[in-house]
Amino acid sequence: MEPVITDNVSSQLFTERIELYKLLGTGTYAYTYGGTYNNINVVIKIIFKPETRKLFNELIVLRTIKDLNINISKLISNIFINVDDPSIKLFKEDILNKEYSNRVHLIIFEYIGGLDLYYIFMDTRRMKTYDGFLDREKKSLVYTPRKALTLISQMTTILEILHNNGCVHRDIKPENIIYSDSEDKYSLIDFGLSTIIENNSLVGTPGYVPIFIIDYYKNNRKISLEICKISDIFALAVTIYVIIYEKHPFNLHRGRLNYNNSDYQRPKLINLNDEIENKLVLLIEGILLHPENFTPSMIRVQVNGWTSPSIE
Repeated sequence: MEPVITDNVSSQLFTERIELYKLLGTGTYAYTYGGTYNNINVVIKIIFKPETRKLFNELIVLRTIKDLNINISKLISNIFINVDDPSIKLFKEDILNKEYSNRVHLIIFEYIGGLDLYYIFMDTRRMKTYDGFLDREKKSLVYTPRKALTLISQMTTILEILHNNGCVHRDIKPENIIYSDSEDKYSLIDFGLSTIIENNSLVGTPGYVPIFIIDYYKNNRKISLEICKISDIFALAVTIYVIIYEKHPFNLHRGRLNYNNSDYQRPKLINLNDEIENKLVLLIEGILLHPENFTPSMIRVQVNGWTSPSIE
């Protein structure tokens, strides 16, 4: 069943409002572009295999959270389009993948300024762009524990509101968090794996899903929303650890993903005398080993009690 969440206009008029400028990313079933819609900057997701439960879930979540006052990539509009319609001028042959379908789905999102955390921290060529993270002695980008306080405060606020509205993201990782240097603001993007529906399948990026949830799924073949909330919290802790210490918190044994708590690797502290870093490591360690004991509000209250997140 297709969710009716579309502009009340013809496909031709809808696509005439769109300009595609820059290819931002490609996947098995979708391309993502930067462009304009009604002359405003947007992100345009073109899905080549639209009749899926995953897409249905994504649209329901996007509609549910559209009016929430949180830093996320929000839905503007969407529509199904038959690309064989001669009136449709949007698609070029080189971006049309007819192997899947001649019917595509366009989703238009708000444009969020900034870059994702993976892009920023996995390539030292970003140094000139993000001068605030530059360690001039090491000539590399660094993300200090004190910087992470702002990320934790903002992301736990986002998660608390999402979870309170019955939504889970299910794919939190550096690639899906956008940082705006000018505003010192973090935003959550890509709700392609999100859901508000019970009895879900197990999804997420390997290494960002708690092992006990993987084991639970093997025995039960379904995952409740409450367990997905725990997975969101765990994934945020992994993300923070990865961008600060530049390695995964668990020994993955050359890619093996059936790790457990005994595989946890406590990081070598950047500054042994930094009280904030010591507290943060203990907090992250607690979340990674027992994520079921934490909620977004508990984490935020604890972190905000240490110091103002904006203090360096």
